[in-house]
Formats: sequence, C-alpha cells, structure tokens
Amino acid sequence: MDSRKLWMLGMLLVMGMACEGGRITLAPSLGAQGPCPNHENLQLGQHKDCPILVSQSNILDFNTYANTEQGLTRHYRLVEDVVLSGSNNWKAIGRHRPYAPFTGSFDGDGHTLRNLSIETDDSYQGMFGYIGADAVIEKLTLENVNVNVNDDNFAGGLAGYNKGTVQHCHATGNVNGGWFVGGLVGHNAGTVQHSHSAGSVGVNGDYIGGLVGDNYGMVDNSHSNSSVSGKQNVGGLVGSGPGTVQNSYATGDVSGNISVGGLVGSSGVVQNSYATGNVSGNSFVGGLVGHNDGTVQSCYATGSVTGSDRTNSIGGLVGYNFEGTVQNSMTLGFRVSGPISVGRVVGMNVRGTLVNNFAFAGMLHGEGNTHWEYTVANDIGGEGRTAEQLKTRGGFPAELSSPPWTYEEGCLPGLGHTVPMPDYIANGK
Repeated sequence: MDSRKLWMLGMLLVMGMACEGGRITLAPSLGAQGPCPNHENLQLGQHKDCPILVSQSNILDFNTYANTEQGLTRHYRLVEDVVLSGSNNWKAIGRHRPYAPFTGSFDGDGHTLRNLSIETDDSYQGMFGYIGADAVIEKLTLENVNVNVNDDNFAGGLAGYNKGTVQHCHATGNVNGGWFVGGLVGHNAGTVQHSHSAGSVGVNGDYIGGLVGDNYGMVDNSHSNSSVSGKQNVGGLVGSGPGTVQNSYATGDVSGNISVGGLVGSSGVVQNSYATGNVSGNSFVGGLVGHNDGTVQSCYATGSVTGSDRTNSIGGLVGYNFEGTVQNSMTLGFRVSGPISVGRVVGMNVRGTLVNNFAFAGMLHGEGNTHWEYTVANDIGGEGRTAEQLKTRGGFPAELSSPPWTYEEGCLPGLGHTVPMPDYIANGK
C-alpha cells in the first residue's frame, strides 16, 4: 500500500467514520464531516436523505454536537434503542436565550430512548429545549422520562417549546415545573400529531397538560393517559391555548384550582374529541373543558366532576362557557357536584351558544338525585338519554356515530377503536 493510501486510511480512522447501510455515520465523534451520498456539495447531515446516525455508542456525543451552531441545523436518525444511565444526564437541544432553536430533524425510526433525566432551575427543558419552525421530530419513543424544572417554565418530556412538527412521538414518565408544562411538549406553536404521553404531569403551576401545556397551534390524532395536577388552566390533554384540538382524547384524572378540564383546561377549538378521567377543582371545572370561549363540537366526557365547597361553574362537559359555542356533544358522567352554578352539560353559560347537546339521564346531582334544571338540548342541562337509549346508535348525535368516530352498539364512540360503556350505563335502563 502506498503512502497516499495509508494517509487516507489514517484520516478516516481519526475522524471516526464508518460506513453503515450506504450512509456514513460518525462514531464516536459527531463533529467530523463527510460527503453526503447522492447530494453533491452537501456534507453529512445537511439533508434528510443522509442523516447523521445516532446510536448507543455516540448518544452523548450527539447531545453535545447537536447543541453547537452547526449541529442545531443538522438531520439525525436513531438506529437502535438507547439507554441513558444516571441522573441529570441530558442537556436540552436548542435554546431560547440566546436564541438558537433546533431547525434540523430527528427521526427516531421507531426506536426508544430510555431514562432521559433533567433536573434544573432553567426554563425550556426536555430532550429538545426549543424546536424551530422548520424542524421535524418523528417516530421516537421516550421511556421513563424525568424532567423537573422546579418553579421554572416551558418543560416537556420531548420539548419545552415547539414551533415545528412533532409526529408519531411518545413519552412516558414524569414532568414537573412551573408554567407551560406538558407530558410531551410544554408550549406548542406548531403541530403535534399522532403522539401520546403517559405518566404524571404538573404539581403547582399554570398551563399544565397531559400532552401539551399551552397550545397555540394544532394537536391532532393524539392522546394522553397521564394524571395531571396544577393550579390554573389544567387539562388532561392540553392545559390552555387558542389553538385547535381535534380527533384526540385523554383518560387520566385531572385536578386543579381554576379552569380545569378532563381534556382541556381553557380552550380555543375542540372537536371530535373525548375525555374519560375524573375532574376536580374550584371554579370553571368541566368533564371536557373548564373554560370555553371558543368552540366545542362533536365531543363527549364520561368522568365525574367535583367542585369544592366554594366553587362555581361546574359542568359535566364544560364548566364556564363565555361567548363560546357548545354543540352536538354529550356528557355521560356518573355525578356532577358543586355548590353554585352546576349543570349537567354546562355549569354557567354567559352569552354563549348551546345547540343539540345531550346528557345521561341517570347522572347524579351533588345532592344525590337526578333532578336537573334546564334539561333541553339547547340549554345547560342538555336533553336526557337513558341507559337503554345509549346502548343504540340512536342514543347519540349523528356527529358522534359517524366518521371520524368508530361506533359499535353497546360501546361508546372511539377514535380508531371503540370505548367500553361505563358499568353504570351498561347495567342500567
């Protein structure tokens, strides 16, 4: 072998380059550069077709490199499941101050990253601290996440702040902080779709959601099984925000103080969605939405709703409806209780529009009886439906038994699946 070939081989070894599946990966150092196959004049990671490959062996190098000026713009792909060890083992990728968002892409390729841990007093925390408008994070599962920013803000298992696209991503574990805290994303100004969270979220802050803390964008085809707690604007899926939530659901129990909902604490547009968790709070508490000044349509809730001794505006579906619209929706909970302004569908309606809404006729008032006022389809009590009626398609508004809903007699409507009928309805008449 001549001296030139020896020199070239040595340079490749020093740079840590290896060929894998027709692509070049950098291990263990992600700072080295190499050619991008099929794309002239581009280097590795500058195009989604030739991502930098991330594995167990170089995950921490990736974390370091992705936080550099160059690394924040690159494209990456996870090629295997990765297990992180120890506590406080991650630096969030992308930051707000000085402004340096992640603008590349990260393709999890169906793999799992386990044991991501962040303990800090800084804001904008998660696997990614700040995701820019052009970024895409997809097909990634985060398992056993622990993100704790104490009283600081913008925290999520995947991202503290998202302006880009998050899709087919899942997070399980615990996320705690002050304001704008979500199981997956703290604040969403982009798109979150086909994603999921489970675990616990919250503690003592505001704008707390099982999936997204604050939503100014779109949440679509997503769900949360997280238990959620907070002070104000607390929801099983989304804490608050004027954005859209559609084709989504939440199953966890939710507790808070003001504007507390089984799906959304304070809402913009909520459509074709449902919540099954129990909800408790002080004021503006609803089985689906705590405070609505937007639109709720083609939705339902099944959880019991409980207000404390000094509460007002407690509703089986919406707690407080202020100039908003609630239509073609149902509340099917066992009990709704509170001292002031309690309604089977809506607790208090102020200059809002209520159209074609229904409620389980056997729903108990806080006093233990089934006597409700204003029980017509266009008022706060909604039109009653007996258990027998709810076992048939005719017991539901047409909007809840046709696509995108999946319906089967004897079950509740679901999204891509059916939902078991609660025992008190299944065994009732």
